[in-house]
Amino acid sequence: FGGDPRTGEELETSLRDNLKRIEPCWKREARKGAAATGEIVLPMSVSAGVPILQALGVVARAVDNGWFAERVLGMRSSLERGESLTNAAATSGLFATLYLHMLSVGEESGALAEMHGEIAESCEAEVEYELKRMSDLIEPLLIVAIGGVVFVLALGVYLPMWDLARAAKGGG
Repeated sequence: FGGDPRTGEELETSLRDNLKRIEPCWKREARKGAAATGEIVLPMSVSAGVPILQALGVVARAVDNGWFAERVLGMRSSLERGESLTNAAATSGLFATLYLHMLSVGEESGALAEMHGEIAESCEAEVEYELKRMSDLIEPLLIVAIGGVVFVLALGVYLPMWDLARAAKGGG
């Protein structure tokens, strides 16, 4: 009945990528991580002499998130239609306003590769900060959980000993 023409593996990959994108705790980090990867690969490719359209194709293959890769390929098609890189990036919805302004400045000044490097460093720093913050939030929960496990194990050891002591006194 007009089902999805994709294979099971493609559907699974698409579902996994979408879950990465919408999972509340990891959504921003996954997106920033993919953006950081893209912002590292793109200037390296362009500075190596690869045309920007081909470099965006390389970026789409380099990131491990299909949703992000689709947006990068959308940017590529926007560039093929003659839009500026900043407009294509804004339309894709991948980048925060700060990064769009940085791209705009890089385009206008002719220092696009350097600006991509700055964006990549900023994205990496944000991802590191968010991961550190999340681990700082999870750490107390893990300590409580480990304490609970130790408590249950201690009860498992001491309860039989107390029963044995009570039986030895003749009270049980």
